[in-house]
Amino acid sequence: MTREECLQFLKNAPYGRIIYTHHALPAVYPVLFTLDGDRVMFDVERASPIADAAGAAVLAFYVDEVDMSRGLARSVTVIGHAHLVDDAHRLSIEPEVVTGFRTVIGVSPD
Repeated sequence: MTREECLQFLKNAPYGRIIYTHHALPAVYPVLFTLDGDRVMFDVERASPIADAAGAAVLAFYVDEVDMSRGLARSVTVIGHAHLVDDAHRLSIEPEVVTGFRTVIGVSPD
């Protein structure tokens, strides 16, 4: 998928997953988000591991969709530096890498 196709896919996604480091281990957390241009924005609690991971940290954001009836799947990953905004209640990821793919998936036999 092109960068533009990836961003269009993100505009229509209901939620995504933030991937960050917590105590030196990978952590994944679902979030509701919006796009501001190409920046991923979502609310965070001020005293949360996700807010702690912001600053100079590089985070990943992931959205996928699986349509079993059509045997199709799409996936988009955004990687970039995260910054707290709006009095530290919103987090913004400035995309440095945006990748995505479409694939055909098999249906499991019954």
